[in-house]
Amino acid sequence: MGEEKMTAKAPVQAAVTILVLCMGIGYEIWGLQQIDWSNPESIILMIILSAVMIITIWYVLCSVFERNKKLIMDKEGCIVSIWGYKKAYKWEELCVKQIVYNTSISSRRSYDTQYIEGVIFSPQPVKRKYPAYITYCERTRYWKTLFYVNFVLEGKKKQPYMGLHEVEKEEFLSKMQEWGVELEDMREKK
Repeated sequence: MGEEKMTAKAPVQAAVTILVLCMGIGYEIWGLQQIDWSNPESIILMIILSAVMIITIWYVLCSVFERNKKLIMDKEGCIVSIWGYKKAYKWEELCVKQIVYNTSISSRRSYDTQYIEGVIFSPQPVKRKYPAYITYCERTRYWKTLFYVNFVLEGKKKQPYMGLHEVEKEEFLSKMQEWGVELEDMREKK
């Protein structure tokens, strides 16, 4: 991290996710070739499995985009980049700049349990069930507009290859204050 800019990025896991996704699509295509088209039960089963597969594919693609963003922040604003596409936001363009708790339905995941707090940013309002928390599902639902940083737990080191948008809490909050960015603390609002 330089003096004037802060960078937060996700681990390089997109290739593995896309490989697993392609394997699932291949299995689906193989299943379509094996179906007995004269048996209505087989057709109904394949329709149900295809619907589940389509929903899973959509969820995985949203997750890949949500987790593979790179954030470059400076006093002017934030640049969100993913696979060469960049979108710049001025700090005043972001209507959501909130400190929140992280939660996850699948809280046993290795990188979901190591972050308790973070900051979310969005140019559009983000509807959440509980204002003090951001869930994995909410982060995935708003994959196009929501971006965030996670605070490294006290006593832990940043993980260069597995960390998910990690920043040091004190350094990040200090930079936000230095750049005049006001963060709304949602942690007390249950």
